[in-house]
Amino acid sequence: MRAPIYYALTPFLLGITANSIIDSGYGSLLIGICGIMISIIRGWINKRPSFDRINILALGFGAVLNVWLYIGVVTEEKEVIESIHRTLPPREVVCSIKLIHVNNQFGRYGKYDYFKGIITRVPETRKDLVNKTVEGMFPIKKDSLIIESGDVIKVKGIIKYNDLKINYRIYYMNQFIVERKNVLSRIKTYILNNIKNDEHTTKEYQGFICAFLFGEKEFMTERQDSLFRNIGTMHIFAVSGLHIGIAFLILYQCLKATLRQKQLYLPITLIILFCYVSLIGFPPSACRAYLMVFFWQISILLCRKRNSFSILGWTALLLLLIDHSLLFSTGFQLSFTVVMAILWVLPKQGNKKSFVNLFKISFIVSYTSFCSSIIIIIDRFNYINPLSIIVNGLLMPFIFIVFIACIFYLITLLLYPMEYISNLTELTYAVIEYYSQFFNSIKYTHFYFPVDYYTHDSFHLIIPLMLVLTRDFFTTLWQKLAFLTFLPASILIVNSTFN
Repeated sequence: MRAPIYYALTPFLLGITANSIIDSGYGSLLIGICGIMISIIRGWINKRPSFDRINILALGFGAVLNVWLYIGVVTEEKEVIESIHRTLPPREVVCSIKLIHVNNQFGRYGKYDYFKGIITRVPETRKDLVNKTVEGMFPIKKDSLIIESGDVIKVKGIIKYNDLKINYRIYYMNQFIVERKNVLSRIKTYILNNIKNDEHTTKEYQGFICAFLFGEKEFMTERQDSLFRNIGTMHIFAVSGLHIGIAFLILYQCLKATLRQKQLYLPITLIILFCYVSLIGFPPSACRAYLMVFFWQISILLCRKRNSFSILGWTALLLLLIDHSLLFSTGFQLSFTVVMAILWVLPKQGNKKSFVNLFKISFIVSYTSFCSSIIIIIDRFNYINPLSIIVNGLLMPFIFIVFIACIFYLITLLLYPMEYISNLTELTYAVIEYYSQFFNSIKYTHFYFPVDYYTHDSFHLIIPLMLVLTRDFFTTLWQKLAFLTFLPASILIVNSTFN
């Protein structure tokens, strides 16, 4: 039985694709209508009309709410803004921006910082910009300042209402100064400076620690970036469900052994974990992972039956209500698509715990992640490496050990630096690098696509849509894996006719 929230959030999970095909948010409404029709037909076939009434209401709620996010919130502000821009020519404006979101991304033109914030101070002639949302990006250089959510920056550039009709965008920035840093940002800067100034470790290991624990990829060398990107292991440098899950497990078990009472150690664990997510700047994948852990633990505390798909749905709902423009974020799309596919494929696990079973699950997750994300990755990076399935399948079970080693190194570095501790923990990275170089040397698995290769957004829709519609259709693991293999392969074949 599917939870109603799962139906209601289907339009949200698919909204970015549908709304790129049909303007003004009506794509998600059509998804809701199609879902309602399917629910009615299934109700007639299965003779369960009462159950389907709940699903119909949930689908209708999800579709209408998504349309409201795209139309109702923007329409009134859009009219005011367009009237202003009709009377004012584009010119440079010096403004202060309080950052609410910062994300390091890699595009076709290199690394860059994408930021979103609230305009707090502008010249008297542009008072209309105060308290408006603005977004922008700038290339990351080796001497770039680290910016985090909560920082206040001073920027000089041209501010326009962006093409997506969501908020303002700032272009041609020729001045960028950090005016004020928040407390967590100062703590993070202090930690990163200590890591970079450690004389007992190599630049490669320092870059690895900064990226692995804090998601700061700009400290990695070009050779590291190329190596891990080619072999398909860059995801371990984006703090996501894997990192949050390991951090939660470590904190939970340590506090459980000392405090004993769940009413004490569970809230403390969640609070510390939230501080960690805040420290790394609230990336979409980490927020998704934290909220899923939060809902999961609250359901246990309240003695409720856990539903993974419902937890995923509530997580998407909360994040999109906070910032519905996340639908346009590659990190958000990849995170929810991959997790949705893993929940769709992975069978219910019993109490069988063994080393062999651990690797079996790791390979299933690796294969599922590759197949469910391949279309977005090709469209984003024009490159895939199928060998990453084996690489990640073998690597994932050891990430727990690597994470503990990195935390141990960081604690000793901040409290009492010791050379042999630094050298010992650096061995974990040396093993990963040697392992990656070995597989990267197998060149015939590297597949590059033309720079102008384009995947229409409608093809991005197919995989999550089919996962929604076939959740109860396939009964065995092999059937699911075969179907998940067929989906991206057929999409690539069909899409090749359009390129």
